[in-house]
Amino acid sequence: CATASWPPPRRPDASHFTPSARMDLSTARALVTGGGTGIGLATARLLRARGARVAIAGRRRDVLERAAADVGATPVAGDVSVEADAARMVAEA
Repeated sequence: CATASWPPPRRPDASHFTPSARMDLSTARALVTGGGTGIGLATARLLRARGARVAIAGRRRDVLERAAADVGATPVAGDVSVEADAARMVAEA
């Protein structure tokens, strides 16, 4: 039986990192599925805030268009469970 050392090792101090320094996504592209509502929409907002070029995907075009206008993203309507739709969505993003 291995024994754990006490006290546990200290984590490195990360206080010198700012949120923007930790996640600069200005050269990134992202396709967020389910991006019209809920967690997907929150994820799209965060990615845009960090500088990423974002496309949001979902089945309801009207919801996507409103969300995309709010976030500054590109709406891509389709159903990810349909292979042809998924391939098209990636190509459009």
